[in-house]
Amino acid sequence: MIRAAILFVSLQTATALLLRTPQPVTAPRAISRCTPRSVPPQRSLQICSMESPSDPDSLSLGAEARSKESASRMKAKLRNESRFPLKLPLLGVSAVLGGKGFTDALLMITKVSIKMPGASLSEEFMGVPVLGIDVVCVAAGLSLGVWTWKTMQ
Repeated sequence: MIRAAILFVSLQTATALLLRTPQPVTAPRAISRCTPRSVPPQRSLQICSMESPSDPDSLSLGAEARSKESASRMKAKLRNESRFPLKLPLLGVSAVLGGKGFTDALLMITKVSIKMPGASLSEEFMGVPVLGIDVVCVAAGLSLGVWTWKTMQ
């Protein structure tokens, strides 16, 4: 019985804090409303019906305005995301593709410049120069990113 009352009071307090009401329900107020003063609260704790702190009348005009403003911002954000659902994935792919080509080319040039054994700018993969593959990756990533950014504004 005591656990149920404590749970009820904590749920009411959490609800009041989430809704930002001026005076949240606290344990002493809840106990004093439903138990007689002669009975100690430890022995007899009853759950009574209390007024809900989330009554629409108790909300201030400022809280209502903030709520409406927050809802309108969320709707606008969702509307923008629904217009171009592939914007972020395409930007991510372009960053990965361009970054892969750039870092591979940078590593290859660094290896050649420090004269690492076996490193050469003329390496080929299936008959295609590796440095050329890196340049194509950078160009494809950059062009995909620019196209996505300009088209999906």
